[in-house]
Amino acid sequence: MIQLTQTQRIAYLGGAFSVGVFGAFNNYTMSLWLTQFTSSYVLISLLGNTKSVEGSIVSPLAGGWSDRSWAGWLGRRRPFILVGGLLSALLIALTPSIARLPAPALGFIPGDVVKLIPLILAIVLFTLTFNIADDISQGTPRRPGRGR
Repeated sequence: MIQLTQTQRIAYLGGAFSVGVFGAFNNYTMSLWLTQFTSSYVLISLLGNTKSVEGSIVSPLAGGWSDRSWAGWLGRRRPFILVGGLLSALLIALTPSIARLPAPALGFIPGDVVKLIPLILAIVLFTLTFNIADDISQGTPRRPGRGR
């Protein structure tokens, strides 16, 4: 059994808590929140499942990229976890503000659909960055004697 220092325990707790917050928002709260913007159950379901859809693409790409990179004392995966986690947290916090941004007028798309474009982009981006951080952290070796 590996003994963790107090700092490592707190860092692990912070990461586990933030993954829980993301999961709670993405799985339970977001669909309720989206009903104020659209009544399309198809769109609400698609946006609520972006983590799964994106994860099937992001996980192998980001994993391959992290296996071929090295960031000194941070190692191979920690830069992806750090940057992906921080960007995801920032984007999820800004999503309500982004949803209220005016969208450009596109003549070929109905106005009520155009209003959803900033919101859709924000959700896709925060789940994309979360997938980068979370999927790579799941692939981080945890046994002694294996490099990180």
